[in-house]
Amino acid sequence: MSLRASSQGLKIVERARTLKGWNKYGAVWSDQASVSQSTLKRFWRQSPISTETFTAICDAVGIDWYQVAEFEGDIPTESIDYQALLYTSVDRWNQWKKDISRPIIDLENTDLSSADLRKADLRYVSLRAANLRGVVLEEANLSEADLTNADFSGANLTGANLASARA
Repeated sequence: MSLRASSQGLKIVERARTLKGWNKYGAVWSDQASVSQSTLKRFWRQSPISTETFTAICDAVGIDWYQVAEFEGDIPTESIDYQALLYTSVDRWNQWKKDISRPIIDLENTDLSSADLRKADLRYVSLRAANLRGVVLEEANLSEADLTNADFSGANLTGANLASARA
């Protein structure tokens, strides 16, 4: 799967890059991210790049990639990075989830620690052994979800629907 930067995300990256004193397409940044300078140019042009490369560019400048990413158009179910979609926008996740035909989504062993998943539709999602430490799940719908061995340490489940969830 590939990601591209949103216009708002580029503003966030621009501030962080400026604070570091890095050139937009410079060798220091490309070395830190282990990417080519031409890949940095594609990132700034908002061209789609691989998820791994996208996250490396954001990590190098000290920004969480999901604050920068924008999903383009409809996301095909067979190639979706569920974690990326959920982190990027709960509203987009909820809309996408309404439109899909298969209800069971596999997020087993996923690290969602400290994510804000307020009002997320997580019905039927498999979160077996997921790291959910510190997650905000206020008013989230976890009915019929598989929560077996998930770590909810410090999570906020205020108002969450856990009806028929498996633990």
